[in-house]
Formats: sequence, C-alpha cells, structure tokens
Amino acid sequence: MKALGVVNDIDLYISVTKTGSFSETGRLLGIPPSSVMRRINSLEKELETCLFNRSTKCLILTDIGLIFLEHAKNISRSIVHARTEVKEHTASTMGVLKVSAPVAFGRRHVAPLLSRILNHHPGLKIDFSLDDKVADPRIDNVDVCIKLGILPDSDLIPSRLADMRRVLCASPEYIRQHGCPQTLDDLSQHACLIHSSCSNLSLSWQFKVGGVLRKLIPDSRLSVNSAELLVDGALQGIGIIHAPTWLVYEQIASGQLVSFLDEYSVSAPQHGAIYALRARSSVVPAKTSLFINELKRSIGNPPYWDRPFTTAAPLAIPPLPFDSALQASLSWTSTMQNKSRA
Repeated sequence: MKALGVVNDIDLYISVTKTGSFSETGRLLGIPPSSVMRRINSLEKELETCLFNRSTKCLILTDIGLIFLEHAKNISRSIVHARTEVKEHTASTMGVLKVSAPVAFGRRHVAPLLSRILNHHPGLKIDFSLDDKVADPRIDNVDVCIKLGILPDSDLIPSRLADMRRVLCASPEYIRQHGCPQTLDDLSQHACLIHSSCSNLSLSWQFKVGGVLRKLIPDSRLSVNSAELLVDGALQGIGIIHAPTWLVYEQIASGQLVSFLDEYSVSAPQHGAIYALRARSSVVPAKTSLFINELKRSIGNPPYWDRPFTTAAPLAIPPLPFDSALQASLSWTSTMQNKSRA
C-alpha cells in the first residue's frame, strides 16, 4: 500500500471510530459508504488484524482497534504539524538558500547583491559557491544556479536574467602598437585571445553583418580557461578579445580597454543568454523566488553593463592616422562613461 494511501486511510479510520458507522462517515465526507468499507477492509488487511467487530447496527472497536486508534491520532497530528511546517517554510524566506554561479560572473554581479538580501531578510542564510562547472540543482543539491550561454536540454526551469552581448576590445597599448581593426576581415591580421573551456562559441567569434550571422575563427595567440585571465591578457596588451559586456564593461568605461566595431556586436540567440536555473517543482519556495527576482531587479533591463553601449550609437573609427584613430576611440569611451553615470 502506498504511504499516502495509508495516511488517508488513517484519517478515515479515525472518522469511522467517531461515527461508529460506515454510512455516516461516508455522508460526512461525501463518499459512498461502500468506499469507506472497502478502504477500512484494505487497512485491516495491511495491518493483518481486525480493527472493528461488525454488526448490522453498529461498529465496535476491538482491543487492537483501540490500541491502533491512539497511534493513528498521533500520526494524524504529526502529519498536520508537518504539513503546516512545510507550508510555512515554503512560504517564508527563512532557511538556507544554496546558490552556484560561474566564478567571474558570480564575483562581479552576484556577490555584491548578497549583503543587501541578507540585511533585508534576517532569517535567510545563503550558501554561495563559485564554480565554472554548471551545477545541476537536481543532483548537486542547489536551489539556484547561474548559467551563461546556451540552455542545456533538460527539464530545469530557467529564468532569463539578461541577453549575452559580446564586444571586440583591446588595450590602448595594443592598438597603439598594432593599429585598430577597421573591418572584421582585419581581425585575421591581429593576435587574438580566446576562452577555451566555456563552449564552442568561445572558439568561433560570431557577428551580425547585415542581418546575417558571420562566424570567424580567430588566430589564437593565447588560449585560457578562465574569463578573468582572458581580460588580464587583453589588459597586458597581448591581443584582442571577444568578450561579454558583463565581463569588460568596467575596463571599457575606465579606458583600460577600447572597444571597436561595436555595430557588429549585438545581442543574438547564438550567443546564448544569462539564466537562473532551478529544479522543476509544483511549488517554488519563497526564498528561491526572492533571490531570482532580486537578481533580475539588480541587473535591470537592459542590463547595467550594456547601458554604455546602448545610450548612443558607437562612433566608427575612420581610416585616420593611428594616433587620431586611437584618440577618437578613447574620446567615445569617455563620453559613454559620462552618460552612464548621468
């Protein structure tokens, strides 16, 4: 017999002991008396004992029936208490929330949010882990995991946090030494740095040209398995990177990196997106909903890291002498930074 059936039959058994009649119990519960009798018979068969002495006039509890009644009442009270506690726990923001995120994204865009959430919800505890291997909420006992890129083919429930936009950028020193690419074809003449472990999208740089997807396989001078090392390589002037805006917007705003050919760096499904994943469930715990909603609110729409690129159309770098092209690019970066702060 299924556990749930036993619990339901215990409640039914308690009702029968109160009324002393299958018919009266059926009338009170709105079920046929024959169903009541069949379920009590099934319970007795499961227990391998007789709970009632039956007569045409009434039902009388046996000695075993009296003993079982006390246990049945305790079980019923425990079930009611458990249901109440579970509902309260699910509806409250108390308890431990386990969150996993990729290292670079989590450090930059999730970790700064944690103190605000914890300060506003004293009963909440957060177990936050950084790992570039995407966790599976069903297997890794995680409530929310952040996924960057293409959604996996699974029954996990995704909440879209933001689109994924990538830009081409390099350090001013690199541009000073090697020039600034004027077209996508110029990239073949430059040293490029790639992120080797995220996905195939990191190896194939993708752009929208006239509404058509164009893929380029860069000549990789340095391949790294860390997003932060990728940025470090660009900052050191080793080469050009094609990086998500969430990773490099601060360096571009400060002038440490210079973006170019931004007209081709648009959000596209091929780049994937940023998601919060949770396990499928008929009821979403309040603490899970709270965290995802706070993360969405913090990121905004468009995401705050894309605003310097969407407040105005980027300036194309004309075929000027090198120093003039660099100055024009840096001037646009300064303008975007001021507009972002305004």
